[in-house]
Amino acid sequence: MNAHEIVATATRLLVERLRNEVVVSNLGQATLDLQRLGDRPLNCYTFGSMGQCSSIGLGIALARPDVRVVCLDGDGSLLMNLGSLCTIATLAPRNYALVIWDNEVHMTTGGQPTATAFRSSLAALARGECDLAGFHVADALPRAAAAAAALGRWLDPRKHQLVHFVTREQGIIVRPGARVRGVRDLARPGIRFMNRPPGAGPHDNVDLAVAAAVAEGRADAGFGLRAAAAHYALEFVPLATERYYLAAQRRTFREAPLQVLLDAMRSRAFVQSTMQLPGYDASTAGAREALGAALAWLARPRPRKRPG
Repeated sequence: MNAHEIVATATRLLVERLRNEVVVSNLGQATLDLQRLGDRPLNCYTFGSMGQCSSIGLGIALARPDVRVVCLDGDGSLLMNLGSLCTIATLAPRNYALVIWDNEVHMTTGGQPTATAFRSSLAALARGECDLAGFHVADALPRAAAAAAALGRWLDPRKHQLVHFVTREQGIIVRPGARVRGVRDLARPGIRFMNRPPGAGPHDNVDLAVAAAVAEGRADAGFGLRAAAAHYALEFVPLATERYYLAAQRRTFREAPLQVLLDAMRSRAFVQSTMQLPGYDASTAGAREALGAALAWLARPRPRKRPG
């Protein structure tokens, strides 16, 4: 029996025992199995929100202490939000159970190995198996930043340096007039929330699909990018800014291939084309930064942004 068959069997056994529990499943195979084996109104599918499953499940458990909440997350998804484990352990709601399906791959995006398979990009960079390693941090997850700091064991300030790529805004795509101004409003009676439209495949543009569903009146709100909301002239509630970095060995900066990449990232054409996407910013693309920059910026106070 392979890893997928084991998870599917475990999901079937869970479904057979469900009564009035809320089940929150992550963006990948957990949702596919849960939909196939036991689709029900109390299932909350977070397909499309990488890393947010455990946090959404925690929020529901805290808001409804009278309801048992079971969260089905994966190793790849959880790695995007390790800081949630700190909050879960601190609050420890008695009605919340977090289950991690560890199949050692990012199944939804093509089966790329996760860190639990000892093949994380930063680890590969540290071992000299690649020249660049990409990762991102979000300013709405300061605890995740602390967890990400633990990955410092893979990077040596004397050997490695960061290159800033782009930033982008994540948040809630909202139908005009729905009066959604924050996450709490999503729990208001009558609000129709859609995270991933039925039938959307793993390689579809999920953010645009969610925005299209809101624009067509099939939902009032859904998680996605500001760029997707702007594409359909919808309202947008900002929740986080993600900053993408590339890590490289310092000696690599003297080599021609990386210089070609940096020149392209710093070019006026790249910056201007990125500016066409609302919520994206490439103004500092190609800038070299110290390793601490990936985490230090989270501590800086952010101006409050109005929904729009």
